Amino acid sequence: MTIEEQTTSAFFINTGESSHTEWVRVQPKPDANNSQVPPTATVSQASLKVPKKASKELDRGGEAFQQGDWKAAVEHYEKAIALYPEYAVAYNNLGSAYVKSGDYDKARESYEKAVGIDSHLASAYVNLARLLQVQKRLPEAEEQLSKALALEPTQPETLTMLALVQFREGKLDEAIANARKVHSGDPDPYPVAHYIAAVALQAKQDQAGAQAEYELFLKESPNDPNAPRARAALKELGKSR
Repeated sequence: MTIEEQTTSAFFINTGESSHTEWVRVQPKPDANNSQVPPTATVSQASLKVPKKASKELDRGGEAFQQGDWKAAVEHYEKAIALYPEYAVAYNNLGSAYVKSGDYDKARESYEKAVGIDSHLASAYVNLARLLQVQKRLPEAEEQLSKALALEPTQPETLTMLALVQFREGKLDEAIANARKVHSGDPDPYPVAHYIAAVALQAKQDQAGAQAEYELFLKESPNDPNAPRARAALKELGKSR
């Protein structure tokens, strides 16, 4: 209510992004009552105006990515970066294209460059964490996910990923706590978090808690690839009670 209406230019959301951030410059409305106007907020470098040519290359890269042409996607993202070296989103997308190409070293370098330019780009932390999981570097993946959650505390995909990483690290209490934070939507966007919580609870010998989580998981996602394991676990829990 205290800012002038502002319309952004068109922007592209890549299918490889788990979340997306756009920075918009706004102006306060004229102060008719002569009350104090808040000072201008500090903005990220990512909020600087991106040249149209660089933005078009980003869009072309996204189109190539959607078509599965990873080589072309890399070329377009690199052109976007050449036109605008501080293009954090382009580095983030470039990392995803390198992952698809199987070049994990360049992917990690790109993600790290993205967060180095824009420390508020949560999706880059998540993408880096996903790559680190594949490389079985779990403590580092946990660190990146924690950074993403500091920016987006209720992001369900990030919470689910963190719960899984912590379970694999043997941090059962943390895994259960984060898995239970996921379930705020209706319908539940990530029912697999119930499965993660169930397995962690079962490892802690909490049979009643595990049973409840398995049942919720099967109710919400009966055709999930983990459903057969959940049913088998429920059968075993029934025998032991």
